[in-house]
Amino acid sequence: MTKHFYYKVINKKHQTVSGHITASSLAEAKSKLINDKNTILEVKPKLFYMSFSSHIFTKKIPPEEIISFTRQLHTLFIAGIPLLECLKLLLSLIKDKSLRKILEQIIISLKKGSSLSTSLSNYPQTFSKEYVTLIKAGETSSSLGDILADLYQLMHWEKQLKQKIWNSLRYPLIVISAAMLAIIAMFNFVIPKFAKMFANAKQELPTPTKIILALSNFFTNNRILIVIIILTIIVTIFILNKIPKTKKLLSLLMLNIPVFGKIYQKYLITRFCKVFAILYQRGIAVLPTLQILKNTSKNTTYQFDLEYLISQIQTGQSLGQATQHTFLFKGTVSHMAELGTKTSKLGIMLEKISELYTEDINYILENIFAYIEPLFIIIIGAFIVILAFGLLMPIWNMAQVIMN
Repeated sequence: MTKHFYYKVINKKHQTVSGHITASSLAEAKSKLINDKNTILEVKPKLFYMSFSSHIFTKKIPPEEIISFTRQLHTLFIAGIPLLECLKLLLSLIKDKSLRKILEQIIISLKKGSSLSTSLSNYPQTFSKEYVTLIKAGETSSSLGDILADLYQLMHWEKQLKQKIWNSLRYPLIVISAAMLAIIAMFNFVIPKFAKMFANAKQELPTPTKIILALSNFFTNNRILIVIIILTIIVTIFILNKIPKTKKLLSLLMLNIPVFGKIYQKYLITRFCKVFAILYQRGIAVLPTLQILKNTSKNTTYQFDLEYLISQIQTGQSLGQATQHTFLFKGTVSHMAELGTKTSKLGIMLEKISELYTEDINYILENIFAYIEPLFIIIIGAFIVILAFGLLMPIWNMAQVIMN
């Protein structure tokens, strides 16, 4: 869990500076500051109400703004303009007020001697852990310009993928929403009218009709209870997602949901391959690359696989051998990684895998409704048949009694 810490340090220019930093623990916060060649004077957790209020009231900056910022920073930086001057120029180009305020603080931080990655890490709601980690990798390997270009391409790819997912799911979601509204309207307004009519008839009702009327009565008379149950389920899932053992189980369930789980698996694999290729081709070794990648996803299964890979690489195994025994990366990734290791083209091979899986994701998204349309038809058809059978049978019986 990310926490906020206040710090006061003497930087490498022998200046006393203070500010805020995010880390999972006090030890990690101190480690970050020491890694940036600071002498620590004071580090302490921020007050809860300050962290909570800043989290609630800080305006969320659109991803498009971050993508645009990264692209413009890359353009200026590769033109040979010093980093600080690049940021000052961007200050006049950025239209988003919140991002401009953050950029002003980053410029102040850089002037005080902090690195760009440390300055960015103070704004976790704007710059993700992965973004900061990759920037740090660029600073370490003296390839910040290349990393900025790769970051832009990665974020642009993600944005396009999210747009494709939304476009693919829009029609199914409209159908599901319309069906749910129709069911709620039936149980709350239509069926109660039939219930009055059947009560006046004073005849024995068939079992399906009794079940439908009982459900209608339950939904009509227990609306508050239903809302409480739904909220309880949501809160329970949220709490379970905070417990390590149940969080791991939930993440595994997410990866095994029909159709959508497959998309999520391929997305995680594609992202892993893309980021790995970026870092590896910038001269960062396999083990540090895996340690960076471990923090780029909140999915516990993914993190567990990365921890396993790190432990196996430390014992001397190759990436291809280690991935054979993981949940996500066994199979194609494992074989291609082994081949890439033998031919000294690991980065290129992983880049090709990311392209292959991107094509797979695009194909699934283009044909997703073909996968779930039969299920929709069966469920909606079954509901209509049961409802019609349950409501029309008593009417048919009453008609027979009147005719006789």
